[in-house]
Amino acid sequence: MPPHNPAKSDVGKISKSILDTVNSKIREQIGVNQWRNSSDDIAWFQSIPLKNRKSFISFDIVDFYPSISDSLLDEFINWATRFIAITDSEIRIIKRARKSLLLHDGLQWVKRESANAFDVTIGNCDGAEICELVGLFIP
Repeated sequence: MPPHNPAKSDVGKISKSILDTVNSKIREQIGVNQWRNSSDDIAWFQSIPLKNRKSFISFDIVDFYPSISDSLLDEFINWATRFIAITDSEIRIIKRARKSLLLHDGLQWVKRESANAFDVTIGNCDGAEICELVGLFIP
């Protein structure tokens, strides 16, 4: 078992579990292919017949993680409730996992744009799942 990372809260692990269920249910209901790993993506691509007659579009969103604000997350969660029931307790857990602290020399650092420590961080337990939810919301 890897050592405990104090930068990753246990709340994030609970939030990840909730969001895995939410995202899975939404993918199932709207029929969207959303690959969670490279091997699934490669298998899908290899199964496409007549590739020479197809086009592939790739896009990259700059500053994707930091562009997810508290109000946008509320909008995504509200949209998700059209597909799956999400309790107030689960929403509080997801939102609580967004509270990130960075300490240096005993002082707390905060984002310039936000005094409430809201952040979707790369590498956090549930950061990828938040982005999956956003990806399902975008189309």
